[in-house]
Amino acid sequence: MLDRSSPEDRLVLPPVFTPVPADEGKSAFRHALGQAETLGAGAFVHALRPDRLDVAVVFEPEEPWSGARRILLLGLDALADALVAAAPPAMAVTLRWPDTVLIHGATAGGVRLAPSAPVTGRDVPAAVVLGLTVRLAAGPGREPGEWVRGTALAEEGLDDLDPAAFCDLLAAHILSRTDLWLAEGFERIGAGLIGRLDPSPASGARIGPDGDLVGPDGRILSAFPPAPHRPAWLDPVTEAPWL
Repeated sequence: MLDRSSPEDRLVLPPVFTPVPADEGKSAFRHALGQAETLGAGAFVHALRPDRLDVAVVFEPEEPWSGARRILLLGLDALADALVAAAPPAMAVTLRWPDTVLIHGATAGGVRLAPSAPVTGRDVPAAVVLGLTVRLAAGPGREPGEWVRGTALAEEGLDDLDPAAFCDLLAAHILSRTDLWLAEGFERIGAGLIGRLDPSPASGARIGPDGDLVGPDGRILSAFPPAPHRPAWLDPVTEAPWL
């Protein structure tokens, strides 16, 4: 039987998350950032559009911003793993430091992060918002031959992806990494992310305690971007991944 319910109606998130629909016309990230301290930890704000999957998760970290900002990298790794789990085997999912998801080398989406209020590295933020976006389809008037830097899941063999089911999968990956971080630290999460970076960093690279990409000799290979950070994958006009 054809399921005529909206994707939002079919969300079945892990119990620690509370689904919150974004205001019409507003990105999930902007909605969550404006209400983060009211919504509280675990709010899963969603704006599921025909052309893109757009969600944001509110965290209430217990450590200073300098370490808590690694939530950006946690989200990037979770998004990549969720895509790999949903994708056909031949689909190559890689990452570009520090925020972009690539499919076959083209931009498909990414992550962004911001505290609910300005902070310094030593401040513990009241709340932090992690935004995650993936382009599902091009939208009307955007033919693949016109794309310069991006792609869409529908063009890469995922034209039948259920947005609600993918949200559930993504939430599970975010939760599992959060639990791992709390139980064991960030090392395993960082190693998984580094293994997908393109171009690959030097052998023995790791994620430092402040989120920097650090070489085996302790030298910073790529610094964590300063706040406020403009995501490399994001078209600021459309609030969607570049095409």
